[in-house]
Amino acid sequence: VQGQVGRCESVRTAVPPHVQELLEERIHTLPGEQACLYLQSDPKKGLSPGVLSERQLRYGPNALPKPKTLHPVLRFLRELVSGFGLMLWGASILCFLAWEPLGEPAPDRNNVILAVVLILVVLYQSIFTFYQDYSSARVVESFKDIIPKSVAVMRDGREEVVDSKELTVGDVVLLRSGELVPADLRLVEVNGLLVDNSGLTGENEPVHCTVETTQENILEATNMVWFGTNVVEGSAVGVVSAVGTKTVMAKVFQQTSVSPMPTTIELEVRRIVIIFVCLAAAAGLTIFIGWIAFLQTQHPTYMNISGFITTLIGLAVSFVPEGLPVCVTIGLTIIAKQLVRRSRVMVTRLGTVETLGSVSTIASDKTGTLTTNCMVVRHLVIGGRMLSFTNPAEFPSIPEVDREGECIAFPLLRAGVLCNTVGLDHVDSTNGGVSGKAAGRAVNPIDRALMVFAEKLFSVEKVRGQHPMEVTEPFNSRVKKMTTVHRIEGRPDTMLMILKGAPEYVLDRCSTIRMENGEEAPLTPELQDSLTEQVDHLGELNELCIGVCQRLLDAQQFPPPYDEIDLPTTEMCFLGLVAVLDPPRSSVKQAITECRQASIRVMMVTGDHPATAAAIA
Repeated sequence: VQGQVGRCESVRTAVPPHVQELLEERIHTLPGEQACLYLQSDPKKGLSPGVLSERQLRYGPNALPKPKTLHPVLRFLRELVSGFGLMLWGASILCFLAWEPLGEPAPDRNNVILAVVLILVVLYQSIFTFYQDYSSARVVESFKDIIPKSVAVMRDGREEVVDSKELTVGDVVLLRSGELVPADLRLVEVNGLLVDNSGLTGENEPVHCTVETTQENILEATNMVWFGTNVVEGSAVGVVSAVGTKTVMAKVFQQTSVSPMPTTIELEVRRIVIIFVCLAAAAGLTIFIGWIAFLQTQHPTYMNISGFITTLIGLAVSFVPEGLPVCVTIGLTIIAKQLVRRSRVMVTRLGTVETLGSVSTIASDKTGTLTTNCMVVRHLVIGGRMLSFTNPAEFPSIPEVDREGECIAFPLLRAGVLCNTVGLDHVDSTNGGVSGKAAGRAVNPIDRALMVFAEKLFSVEKVRGQHPMEVTEPFNSRVKKMTTVHRIEGRPDTMLMILKGAPEYVLDRCSTIRMENGEEAPLTPELQDSLTEQVDHLGELNELCIGVCQRLLDAQQFPPPYDEIDLPTTEMCFLGLVAVLDPPRSSVKQAITECRQASIRVMMVTGDHPATAAAIA
């Protein structure tokens, strides 16, 4: 292993930095052993002291970058000259000049009093606004709370508890339930690990982690866990792949720490300030022209320069709504506190509160947001015939059998439970289909609905025992399909390949169709059109359709083991369609009505069939 690590080190130092960064972003696609070799780490022993010191020097501390913020003094000075501040400061300076020296030989004390009052108005506005903004901005400092203080690691063959800032690339981290993930980790050992990624992705369902490669997109990979996320359940061992500023959370943090764009209300206040300043300047210029052209020539003793300046300031100040900034700040503060109390919304900048009122369009996910994400099987389509189950809670009755004496739905449901990610501990008919042990776990709702439905017709455990899984290609959101290969009990020379996914994808790969009597018939264009029409019809009923097909493989032509899915996906036999219902949430209709009353357009974003999306809409 040390020799392989040494060769890996020479490769890492030989490639250009941008190529090395690209390789690090593909770490989730490497098998566990190769990932450890690339990261130059032994998952059993961890890093040695000598390598540890060199790594810490190379990669730096494991800490988020400090946000770029103005010093509080500079922020307060900015408030002093923002809005009407510059205009009021100019007016106070002119008042002092009108008092002395322009007020000689008999300076008027009212001028200096007016100057002091204007200064106090500016100071009051600035102090109040600064205090509110500063209090809200301090919420940003809560980012440091996502960094765990200490973490358990394996170093030089011993388990140690170290400061999380001392972690470096290649460290072997031991994760346990309830802990925060201290860095970006490539998992090498998993024991029922569930991770809450909501702070990073917004998804409220915990992710069920594995050690296998599942997705090309690194953010969707289940063999990676990210800095700052929370371990909900289980334990795992992971090798650090990125620390500090190279972590995904740090990149998100850096993007959100850039100078913010002015909010709608800030732009509006700025426009009002410009209008009032222009009006005050125009009025002052008019008075100045009148004083020079008329009073100084016709009545030179009527008003001296000090009196003129005082009059000019009074006119200018009368245009200024001095209480506007304070009123705006107070209003936004009240709304922000209501958001915190009622909706638990964290407000980091007061100006963004008003921006919520400027929202014109909301784009919402469908599954789990607009719907309950609790699916049940409502229809099966076998050989072009549709079977309905209006009350899925009751025991489904399918009396028809094929020529072999099996239930006509058995091949379809068998394939559905074999090409499935849900474990047997998730199936319990006495607990609404989900066992207490599995309740709350992140499982695919379609796979769960298939398992619950099939368990009422036959023993899923027995079927799976007769068809042990050889290899699986998890569901891919890009092509919308999942593939598995199984051995068949009593038939060592034959392998069963099952493909499940979007109906249009599955139909394109099928050349035959299994009819109700168990015979295979050619999948003609007419049959394809008929099945497509049934998919559209079920979609109009707000049901999501899944196509299932299979193919028997010659084990000599395609011998196991299969390191990757590289098998033929053509000339398959279409088994049928499974239609599941995901009902809308009861509160969605009222929420959408309220949005429309506020002139907000609501749009639904989904990858489902257009007919299903239209039915929900």
